[in-house]
Amino acid sequence: MIEFSEDRADVLIVGGGGAAARAAIEAHDAGAFVILATKRRLGAGGATGYPVAEFAGLAVADKCEDSTDTPDLHLEDILQSGMEMCDEELSRILTTEALQTIPNLENWGVTFERDKDDNYLITKGCFSSRARNYKLKDHGRKIITALTRQIQTRQIKVLEETMLVDIVTRDNEVIGAFLLQHDGTLVLVRTNAIVLGTGGAGQLFKFNMNPSDITGDGHAAGFRAGAKLVNMEFVQYGIGTVPELLLFPHWLWPFCPALKNSQGKEFLSDYLPKGVTEKMVMESHGAHYPFTNRLVSRYIELAIQKEIIAGRTSINGGIYADFIGKLDKQNLPDATEKLWRAICESYARRGFEITKKPIEIACHAHAMNGGLRVNKNGETRVQGLFAAGEVAGGPHGADRLGGGMLTACQVFGKRAGLAAAKRKRRCLADTPMDESIKLFSELIEGLKQSGKNGTHLVGDLRQELQENSSRNLMLVRNETGLKSYIKKLSEIETNLNMHAVIVSPEDLIAALELRNLLETGRIIANSALVRKETRGSHLREDYPITTEKAERLIVERTQEGTIQVCARPVGKNH
Repeated sequence: MIEFSEDRADVLIVGGGGAAARAAIEAHDAGAFVILATKRRLGAGGATGYPVAEFAGLAVADKCEDSTDTPDLHLEDILQSGMEMCDEELSRILTTEALQTIPNLENWGVTFERDKDDNYLITKGCFSSRARNYKLKDHGRKIITALTRQIQTRQIKVLEETMLVDIVTRDNEVIGAFLLQHDGTLVLVRTNAIVLGTGGAGQLFKFNMNPSDITGDGHAAGFRAGAKLVNMEFVQYGIGTVPELLLFPHWLWPFCPALKNSQGKEFLSDYLPKGVTEKMVMESHGAHYPFTNRLVSRYIELAIQKEIIAGRTSINGGIYADFIGKLDKQNLPDATEKLWRAICESYARRGFEITKKPIEIACHAHAMNGGLRVNKNGETRVQGLFAAGEVAGGPHGADRLGGGMLTACQVFGKRAGLAAAKRKRRCLADTPMDESIKLFSELIEGLKQSGKNGTHLVGDLRQELQENSSRNLMLVRNETGLKSYIKKLSEIETNLNMHAVIVSPEDLIAALELRNLLETGRIIANSALVRKETRGSHLREDYPITTEKAERLIVERTQEGTIQVCARPVGKNH
């Protein structure tokens, strides 16, 4: 039988990144007894500190670089890039309360990069009209290090190597959650407030810029608990290296590298419409990193992805970018000598001699712009269930500004933590849960029992999912591919439930992660099917035009447990 234990908290925080850590600090400081559950060791999980890039940006419009910049201009940029898919109230909160993030983080020991004159190193983020991205070396590692220190100083209780299984509700209110620890122990935490800071679902895809623990846990568990989701079809993609992962700096594109497939053929021109040149698309891409259908730069990712789908790949499954004889640091358009030197050193450490031989690159899943639908305090339609960071939808739309996610984690992590702490005196967590304990114990025990005679390794099933997601859900979408993908999800789910090999706690955790990835992938695919247009990061090859009638897609769970996607005209409150 499965080992079982109980615990109790005023607020349960789930996640290992910047949003979860900030929520834990704020809830504790507001007087709540907090438990923080992380899938890895404290400070070692989540996407915030993942070394995907040499530098990251935190977007704040505080006039430090540009005296004309304001939170209102920042908001205008967000709404323009969001293409009417943002919740304007949440976007306005983000730009206004972003002003507090730099002082807060510096007070806790975060150091931002500075230039030779000791001024903040600030650059223009993707899709922004002003330079407002405060640069951080080593992505968001300094933020996680500082927040971890604050958590330890406060002696906040942390359950390390512990995964969220599901949320328990009664009459649409949170009363607890089941967690699974690395040794296979099932833990019931009785609580009236849960903050999800679990990140996105990048592990859906073969190539992605997320650590292995980012598996859609919050999206799936929140959906099963009754929360609604929004903007799930908008997934942000970008170019990165393979097999060693590094984000490919957008300011390198104007050097016009030759893009070659496994046959040594330059292929980009084969995918360009009449009147569009390689130089045009590469210069366009020099201004931003993520894929977007709004600009001609889109043809780069589309060409690369279609070559990969066709099987004309490099040794490690990507294509080749050849910069030999093309790079000249004296002509860098928008990068400083410091950035250039750091990028070259970082690439060299991972074996990429960018000035001497072609490098392998591919399209990667970068971030999710949608998530659980929340109000201004980060609360979902389920009372007591909050979300912040990449698991929450609303502040971002069809495209997202560079530097926006690190900022959103701090702004809404703080709001969600404070709001969750206000529920600490409620007594619903004392509700008898014998039925729930039996249900979740049977779920875990059932997976273990069916796995004794399994024929499919969970890792192989996850790889099968990733390959299908990369083929039919990443970038190139159409009705035939999406329907085929949804059917494949059901086949993988059947093999997981009936034939997966589960003989250890590690296998059990992997199975639960795959369960969440399948749920989240199904939500994204169904949303993509319903959105019969092309908008921002969402491309439908069979519906290539952006429609004038803007509608947001809301996803909810029916009483039968199926997915229902509803279109809501922009401007109406639903």
